[in-house]
Amino acid sequence: MATLKSEEQQEYEAWASDQPGFEIVLTVHDEVIAEAPDHPAFTSDILSALMAQGEDWTEGLPLAAAGFEAYRYRKG
Repeated sequence: MATLKSEEQQEYEAWASDQPGFEIVLTVHDEVIAEAPDHPAFTSDILSALMAQGEDWTEGLPLAAAGFEAYRYRKG
């Protein structure tokens, strides 16, 4: 059975595929779970900064993101 994805989910996955080194493995509402190499170049701060970058249509909106790093899924 095929899984249908919302238009927003498809757009987000297209954006995420352009971000170097971060593999988005799950999204739930406003949460993103990503895998990345265990290396100082890939941190939750860097991913948060990437997520807070706006598009042209978001100019003036207060975009922000926060996160944490863990080896297993947990609620922050």
